[in-house]
Amino acid sequence: MSSLSPCVRLVRALVLLVALVLPAFAGRAAEPDPALAPPGHGWHELTFTATRFTAALTVRLLIEPVVADAEGANRPAAGRADGCAEPVADEQQLTVVLSSRGPGLNNRYEERVCFAPADTSLRARVRRNLEGDPWLKRYCREEAGVRRFRIEPAEAGEEGLAPAAWTERETSFYPFPAELAGCAEVSDPALILLLLARRAVPPEQGLVLCVFGRQHLHRLTLRSVGTESLQPNYTQLAAGRGQTVTEQVDAEVYALASEPLPAPGQAAEPFSLLGLRRDIRIHLHPQSRLPLRVSGTAGLFGTVTLNLEQARVD
Repeated sequence: MSSLSPCVRLVRALVLLVALVLPAFAGRAAEPDPALAPPGHGWHELTFTATRFTAALTVRLLIEPVVADAEGANRPAAGRADGCAEPVADEQQLTVVLSSRGPGLNNRYEERVCFAPADTSLRARVRRNLEGDPWLKRYCREEAGVRRFRIEPAEAGEEGLAPAAWTERETSFYPFPAELAGCAEVSDPALILLLLARRAVPPEQGLVLCVFGRQHLHRLTLRSVGTESLQPNYTQLAAGRGQTVTEQVDAEVYALASEPLPAPGQAAEPFSLLGLRRDIRIHLHPQSRLPLRVSGTAGLFGTVTLNLEQARVD
């Protein structure tokens, strides 16, 4: 006969029951929805669309390997007078294409951002206007700031030529301010959506980061402002298969605030994320962290709401 008291035996039985039952329930609750990308996994390609007045807007983001280009249309190749340092071994490239179509409107702009995937820090960037007045700007991250090389046709006869043949060239250097509180790493505005998919946002102080705009730094703060019921309608591509996602969710909503950090004597520029400048809100899927909606004000278009149309997560 056991020498243990009935009370001790009861406590042991309860401990054993908890050890056996709770992990089973916890395991079932933690199983991800197979139709969604697992949290923290991120994405490889996103397409957003919006309609404003008579204009149709499309924004496409694509993560791909870095290809150093001797002509500088992709990452500026090392060894050029207007080139950057050699890419790191795991460096990646985010290509962003913005286009607008409508009566009297035919614009297409492309941006290629080279970054370190571990912390999404900016390494190099190429911006190019593909329609209308042609120009190309190459940016190289340096320790004390960013060096920019601008090239464009010097005359109408050069407009149909490749950028390598354009003869109007200008070099500028944009120094970082001496005091860079909260700027341990410098990223790029286009990488914010990728950062949100990979990193949790502290509930109290929010997520603070610094990005390089056109000519100087901006300190950004992303804060949760609650949830909003949202019914998305997008195609998710994974493992070579497509699935339409329309299930209503309580999307996590994040507000983006920006503070310009120009160098001494430098005029402050407006912040821009995918063409949006003010009142920027980002709606994330609560499980997959995919950005379902990005909204804000955009110049002549006024309030613009970009809705996710397609996402590739494999």
